[in-house]
Amino acid sequence: MTRGPDGRVRALFCGRHDTSEKRTKVKEVTYKPCRGCRVRLRTNYPGLIYCPTCSLVQSKCLICGDHVGPAVRGEMSSSAPVGEE
Repeated sequence: MTRGPDGRVRALFCGRHDTSEKRTKVKEVTYKPCRGCRVRLRTNYPGLIYCPTCSLVQSKCLICGDHVGPAVRGEMSSSAPVGEE
């Protein structure tokens, strides 16, 4: 499992969500269930689909659930807490 310097699992993001500026955020934090493992995540991403672990294991974008190809997986685009950048 790939982890960032802080020890957190590094989520994957597709090209539409690969920078903080491309990810829609809301001011009020909510809880969203992961579509993979059903864990509840504290986030300010309104469209969150997967937790970081399921995103990585399933090669899916954390935000939209689109498949993330090998080139993007190699970059491992973020290790920030879920939605709290």
